Amino acid sequence: MSLNWNVSKIADSNTVCFQHYTENGEPQRRMTQSTELLIFTTMVVGFGRITESNYKEFFKRVALFERLRGAVRVKKDGRGKFVDDPYTLEDIRQHIGLTTNVSEEKPAAWRKRIIESWERDLVNERSH
Repeated sequence: MSLNWNVSKIADSNTVCFQHYTENGEPQRRMTQSTELLIFTTMVVGFGRITESNYKEFFKRVALFERLRGAVRVKKDGRGKFVDDPYTLEDIRQHIGLTTNVSEEKPAAWRKRIIESWERDLVNERSH
């Protein structure tokens, strides 16, 4: 099944979700890394939408996942080296209104899935 998404209900989505630039004299835009990765992260955290009422829980799930697996997002530091760029609560809050076709996963089921996946990968890594 494809991952469908919509950013049109994000406040100031044109600025929050897109980088604007000119190419061959023509205005262009491309989705920001933050927004693109959050769209895919909805599958990881088991939320199909970011709302005023769930953005803090969304952030907690992202933070736990990043603690176990490493940052979802990276950036270049001053020396051109890629470094982790963990999501902040403000990053998630700015994306209130993002929707995808991901089903909501209850907290206990989500934690069980993430921990079991992490345990399985850890055992596989250490057995080689």
